[in-house]
Amino acid sequence: MRLGLTKIIGENQYNFSFDGADLWECIMESQKVSIYDIKECGLCHTSFLKLIAYETKEDKYKYVKVSCNKCKGSLTLGQAKSDNAYYYRRDKDTGNLDWQAFVEKEKTS
Repeated sequence: MRLGLTKIIGENQYNFSFDGADLWECIMESQKVSIYDIKECGLCHTSFLKLIAYETKEDKYKYVKVSCNKCKGSLTLGQAKSDNAYYYRRDKDTGNLDWQAFVEKEKTS
């Protein structure tokens, strides 16, 4: 069985599919992505968003981010340490999404 799921990130549509022996397994697989439709940046309110993925060099953690093309702010989906197949969005204690402003790194000579 295959379950299809569409999410809207800014002006982009992302189609995900999850395979399983039955509906329960498909739903369990789909829950590994803790993301819902995000239509605008939480900082500058533009709809110019995209999904990006990367891996850190030092500790090899994998991240997925919603990134703003205008202000370069981002919303991180962190990989769970206990089961690295799960990605969770970062929320503030208030329940709001934890958007982070872009901070340019200092250049070292």
